[in-house]
Amino acid sequence: MATIYGDKSKYLIRKEKFAWFLFWLIFLFVVILSIIHLGLTIKYRGNNWLILFILIIFAGISIYLYLRAKKKVIEGVNFFRGRKGEYAIFYELNKLSREYHVIQGIEFKFIGNVDFVVLGPNGIFVAEVKSHKGVIGYENRQLVRYGKPFEKDFLKQVKGQAFSLYELLKAIIGEEIYVVPIIVFTSSKARLNFGLNKVDKRVYVVGKSYLRKAILNEKGNFSSEKIEGIKRVLLREFSIK
Repeated sequence: MATIYGDKSKYLIRKEKFAWFLFWLIFLFVVILSIIHLGLTIKYRGNNWLILFILIIFAGISIYLYLRAKKKVIEGVNFFRGRKGEYAIFYELNKLSREYHVIQGIEFKFIGNVDFVVLGPNGIFVAEVKSHKGVIGYENRQLVRYGKPFEKDFLKQVKGQAFSLYELLKAIIGEEIYVVPIIVFTSSKARLNFGLNKVDKRVYVVGKSYLRKAILNEKGNFSSEKIEGIKRVLLREFSIK
């Protein structure tokens, strides 16, 4: 079993809680609004034009709040799925041999959360976890689902993470250490046909069952001293225990 460092994604937990908090806040506001609307309707029940005006105003506000609340529910569910996906990858990476070290929950100042960093005798990797379903392909230098680009450029995201880690190690250790980027889709309903062929010449894009194969496919040669040195830098720089 690999050695695991760090906590489960604080970023996703934080975002999920915030999404649900906003949903319940909007829901409470709708309830209060409904009570006010009922009170005004009773108070001015003899004035039909005023009642109609109040109804139109409150209906417009209610529809707007409903759409906002619906969006927050979707966001909350998506963040929950993201956390479930990360947990699944956590257990998958834990199956690597004890020579490997897995660090989770790293956050860079400008690029945000990095799901997993894997360090072993054949190299160092960043793994970005995605929970999307569907047929995943590669067109016009972007990942697509059913032929349409994702809402975010995942290849650019994970390459940015790998480069940031490369720059950090270069600045501290004084050595250029190539970092291998990986995008892993956790859903059993995600269909990928890349195998172990790198997309955009640099990035492994795999399903959960191919993640360890992609890691073990690399041919690096890190000594135990080098692994220990990199590990110490990462744990110190990101205050991970």
